[in-house]
Amino acid sequence: MSASNAYNLPVVTQLPVFIEERDSRKILRGCIMKDTYHHTAFVENELVLVVFTGHNIYVSGTWYRNLPSDYTQRLMKIIVAFKSEVKEMDTEFKLSQDRDVDSYRNIIFKLKTH
Repeated sequence: MSASNAYNLPVVTQLPVFIEERDSRKILRGCIMKDTYHHTAFVENELVLVVFTGHNIYVSGTWYRNLPSDYTQRLMKIIVAFKSEVKEMDTEFKLSQDRDVDSYRNIIFKLKTH
C-alpha cells in the first residue's frame, strides 16, 4: 500500500489484504500497526495505491513456530483493522511471461546463483 504521510512524503508498506465484493462494491480489508507513518498516512489520505504481487510473497507471523502467547497478546494491542473501497482497478502485465520450460529453468538457475 502506498499513501502520503503528514509531511506529504510517500509511504509504502507490504501488507496482506483480502478483497471481497459487497453490494457490487469491492472492499479491501487488512490490518496495520498503529501509530506508524503507514497508519497515519492511511488514516489521513482518502486514496491509497494497492499493488498485488501474488499470494506467495507474504509470510504470516502465524507461520512461525512457538510464538509465546504474551508476545502475540502484545501485538494484538498495537494492530488495527482497516477497510477501503476500491474506486478504480487497472492491470499491467510484464512482458515476456510466456517462455518455454528451458527458459524458466535457466531463470531459476540464474536466480539461485546470483
